[in-house]
Amino acid sequence: MAQSPLGLEWEKIHRVYHTPENFKYYSGDVAYGELAFVGTDRFLGAETELQIFFLKNKISRAILILGPSGVDTCDCLKKYRSIVKFLTKKYGPYRHKNLIKDPIISELVYVSSCYPIKLGMMSLETIWLTNKFKISSNLIGDDEGVYIEIEYSVLLRSGEESKVNTRKVLKRL
Repeated sequence: MAQSPLGLEWEKIHRVYHTPENFKYYSGDVAYGELAFVGTDRFLGAETELQIFFLKNKISRAILILGPSGVDTCDCLKKYRSIVKFLTKKYGPYRHKNLIKDPIISELVYVSSCYPIKLGMMSLETIWLTNKFKISSNLIGDDEGVYIEIEYSVLLRSGEESKVNTRKVLKRL
């Protein structure tokens, strides 16, 4: 893989994290383990947010969120397919594709195929695996609208991140 996901420095130890190009700082801190940035321009016609998660001052996960503005109930599937096409071009064929439907969806009458996604009754997930990363693209919805989330996780750090999160929960219980 010639270029790192999202152009981030995944192997660098960060004390302070500088705002990525086309984003502005929103909240968080490296010491806290999480940073959030809001896009300053639209990406594929959608508003953007970037969340970066750190483990021992290295990036362990990053989530690029498109929407809700720019991803609506008329074109969400078209935009999602476009993202899948771009990710496939960059990372090769996907490994898994999941469609999750609520059983009650068959009783719903709707005009747009994206409307059940907005209601949270249906979601799509596509997963790619590389030597270093798991990339997951999700089409989901909530009260605010429809979102496309692209999550990048470092494979070597995902197990360790889970252990750290478990320890934090157990400590608070």
